[in-house]
Amino acid sequence: MNRNFNSNIAKKLKLSPGVKRIYVMFRISNTGEITDVKARSPHKKLTEEAIRVAKSIKITSPGYQMGQPVGVKYSLPIAFRVEQKKTEVDPFKGMNTSNNKRRY
Repeated sequence: MNRNFNSNIAKKLKLSPGVKRIYVMFRISNTGEITDVKARSPHKKLTEEAIRVAKSIKITSPGYQMGQPVGVKYSLPIAFRVEQKKTEVDPFKGMNTSNNKRRY
């Protein structure tokens, strides 16, 4: 999931800095297909991307219990960090420099 998830969406959405969590729930049917995909996230576009990626997962076989194929529910948390945009910082900003001479 991590390789297919487009994390650039977070940059485009201008999300606030910090750790963002997306919860993806889905079911692998007894035939090995992904069904019932649902997601929760702080933004609709992130939810849509998580659902897209979950549906693209290739499962080759279903779960087995006592030799019989069975459906299995999965819940995958996705966490990523949105960093604050770096800007140049003026160390003298806000200082009253009229009486102070800058010394370099």
